[in-house]
Amino acid sequence: MIRSLKEIEGYGIQAKDRRIGHVADFLFDVKAAVVRYLVVDTRNWLLGKKVLIALPALGTVDSEEETFSVGLTADQVKESPDMEADRPVSRQKELELHRYYEWAPYWWPAGGLEGGALTVPAPEEFLEEKGAVDRRREAEDPNLWSLNDIAGYDVHASDGAVGHIEDMLANDSGWLVRYYVINTRKWLPGGRHILVASDWVTNVSWNAREAAVDLSRDIIRSSPEYDSSQPVSREYEGVLYEHYGKSEYWLAR
Repeated sequence: MIRSLKEIEGYGIQAKDRRIGHVADFLFDVKAAVVRYLVVDTRNWLLGKKVLIALPALGTVDSEEETFSVGLTADQVKESPDMEADRPVSRQKELELHRYYEWAPYWWPAGGLEGGALTVPAPEEFLEEKGAVDRRREAEDPNLWSLNDIAGYDVHASDGAVGHIEDMLANDSGWLVRYYVINTRKWLPGGRHILVASDWVTNVSWNAREAAVDLSRDIIRSSPEYDSSQPVSREYEGVLYEHYGKSEYWLAR
């Protein structure tokens, strides 16, 4: 099911043995278009500490109960490393977290999205491996983005501004980011909400606080409107992709 990430914010986090807080944000990889971490606010339990829960530990979302389950115990979360969850997270910080939980780092060939338990080297050991220079540069650069931060970024088509990012939609079976929700009120009178697939976003600039899409203003102006009160159906997606003249991702092999 394709879900709004903004809608899930505020849902209670259900660990294996108790409630531990609520969903505060998501950290996602722009290039890979996938959610990497759930940001959990534990203010009613751990005096405001925010913790990150990685993809391998994410369970199911219950819209009726407004809960998000995770495959961890409360004690595991309590002792987890402190993370700067409100800003881009460096690769070194990620290594600390993965080493603590013994999660397979998603950027390792042997890890992948499925994850799994294994011994993860300390950050300093990781930087001494083959290709340390390139890895050190990667460790110093931000790798992940916050949904709450990117919401509000201006969006530019190939020939001008079209609106701003308001939300993101992801598939809850693997947390792949399928769409950016664009609010066009700054551009079109009255404004409307439209969807742009993550594959069509060509660049996101942290410094300029804007995103670029490989589409014209005219085709965006006439695109099918997105209604957040309705689930994203395959029928709607088909109309959307046909309008933009794009190949459907669900037919790709």
